[in-house]
Amino acid sequence: MVKHIGTLPANLIERLKALDWQDPWSVGAIDEKPSYGRGFEEEFRRELGPGHALFDVGDKARAVAGRVDNDDVLFWLGEEDGRFAVVHLTWSGRAEAIPEAPSSWIFASLDDFAESMAAEHRAWDVGQAEDP
Repeated sequence: MVKHIGTLPANLIERLKALDWQDPWSVGAIDEKPSYGRGFEEEFRRELGPGHALFDVGDKARAVAGRVDNDDVLFWLGEEDGRFAVVHLTWSGRAEAIPEAPSSWIFASLDDFAESMAAEHRAWDVGQAEDP
């Protein structure tokens, strides 16, 4: 369960808990420490500049999962929006000068993200098997 966010709808929390999270994604990293997700959200808001595709939803976005091998974070974009976005945080602590930064991939639904996660997992799993 995503404990630190009281504004997530109960049905979304249930869907997140029921999702087959696959490496390298983990909902647990955010779940274990309530302040962990907030840090992602704060950095996300700092990095978004006026030209970014997610600029207008930044205040509503909530971190719900993260990758264990890089700085990608899955954000729920809020009740009115309903979409999800994977954002590769830069950890610059400021609005990025390039409108496309931080890099982001927007998904129409949690199901769309789950399909992408499964494809990522297959590629990641192959890469792990090739490591010496």
